[in-house]
Amino acid sequence: MLAEPRLDANSTISWYIAGDPSQIDTIEYAYLDGAEGVYLENRIGFDVDGVELKARMDFAAKAIDWRGFYKNPGA
Repeated sequence: MLAEPRLDANSTISWYIAGDPSQIDTIEYAYLDGAEGVYLENRIGFDVDGVELKARMDFAAKAIDWRGFYKNPGA
């Protein structure tokens, strides 16, 4: 079981459930421009003594089938 406290912002009595991803494709994600994994840049600092690192991931996600999610409004 997973808990997500940000869902309580809408309702403290509602609960949610998600289906097994091996049973139904619910969310699809893809990397943009084929950039799989983390993109790293670094530069040796002039303003600081050390190395500056910048990391990012370019990807998108979308819900593709509503049947894998369910929201119960609570009792």
